[in-house]
Amino acid sequence: MRFLRNVAVAALCLVAATASADERPILTDEDLGLANFAPVSSYGPLADVYDAREVDLSVFLAPVAPSSSMAPPRPAPVPKQTTTFPGALPTVTATSYLEDPTACFTSEPPCHEVLCETDCWYPAECEAGLVGGVSYLRLKPSIRGLDYALTEDGTALTVGRSELQHLDLDSDSGLRAFLGYRTRAGWTAGVRYLTTDFIGTDSVERPPGIGQLFATRSHPDGNEEGDIAQADGSLDVQVFDLEASKCVIRGPFANVSLFGAVRWTELSLNNTFRYDGRDFVNGVIRENLAVDGAGLQFGAQCDWKWALGFALTGRASAGLTRATFQSARLETNINDAFVLVDALDEFDQVLPSIEMSAGVRWTRGPISIGGSYELMNWFDAYDRSMFIDDIHEASFGPFSKDILLDGFSLTLSYSR
Repeated sequence: MRFLRNVAVAALCLVAATASADERPILTDEDLGLANFAPVSSYGPLADVYDAREVDLSVFLAPVAPSSSMAPPRPAPVPKQTTTFPGALPTVTATSYLEDPTACFTSEPPCHEVLCETDCWYPAECEAGLVGGVSYLRLKPSIRGLDYALTEDGTALTVGRSELQHLDLDSDSGLRAFLGYRTRAGWTAGVRYLTTDFIGTDSVERPPGIGQLFATRSHPDGNEEGDIAQADGSLDVQVFDLEASKCVIRGPFANVSLFGAVRWTELSLNNTFRYDGRDFVNGVIRENLAVDGAGLQFGAQCDWKWALGFALTGRASAGLTRATFQSARLETNINDAFVLVDALDEFDQVLPSIEMSAGVRWTRGPISIGGSYELMNWFDAYDRSMFIDDIHEASFGPFSKDILLDGFSLTLSYSR
């Protein structure tokens, strides 16, 4: 048995010696600092077959110093250089924004507090401080219901080919100013004031021949026809806003802000109509309307930025005002000797309003200059109530018309 055992051991040693092509040394002696390290054969461990030095496993777990035959380590990456303006918060830089725009929505602080190095993201937009501006307005009022006479050629039994004469208020200048304070969080609070007034005059004569001139403002029970009609009117507008706004989207290409305001509105419309000839002897009709109230106004503003500091701007808002209307009417004839109507109507109602503007703006540092088209409309703001029956003299028809202002504005603003 001892002989057979020795033969088996010798055979196994011979097989291990001839299997060099299949040997897989774990580490070299040079790497581990070990001598006489026995290789492991793919046939399995042979520790029980041939004499091999026991290996401490801690050698395999310890870090191994690279040998001269190993590849050199890769150099550490050079950090990207970013540029921020003075006062910018470093959480989200210009480079990180351009690489990942979504970082602005999850950053702390938010994106609107970060300054970008591109020339279309203005540093002044993120600085806290005073903001203000003044606008020169050139507006034209349009009011339906300012008719004062109807002329016809007499070719029909009642009203022939006719033309309704209207009082048209002229365009005039106005002023709008804003002063507020903006925080780094994107909130702006301030006051906005608008004032403008308009005047207008118009006149017409009775057509020659059998033509007629009918007064459309007089009481139907009295005077109807005249030879001359003249109308004079004025409109005064005062609007005061206590406004707060928040920039909800700020980026290198566009800004979007939402705003709300407590608004005080005062409208005053005064008209004087004069008729002479036929049924009138210097007949005068005076109509005075005063509207004042307070309400809320909400809207949004969008700036679409282009190159070189230019941007397209748009602003729209709508509101409701609880307003008090005072409408007075005085009608006299024969040089104010006879009073035909002296009526006062006072009531409250909701006054809806809208505002819109669109234009272009140029910004350089803290200074901005812009021009835009403006539109403002108060629904049912003009009380055109009138007496409508010559049999029942007190029959009264309440009618309301809109007051529309539109035109252009030139704005100079400062932000610091």
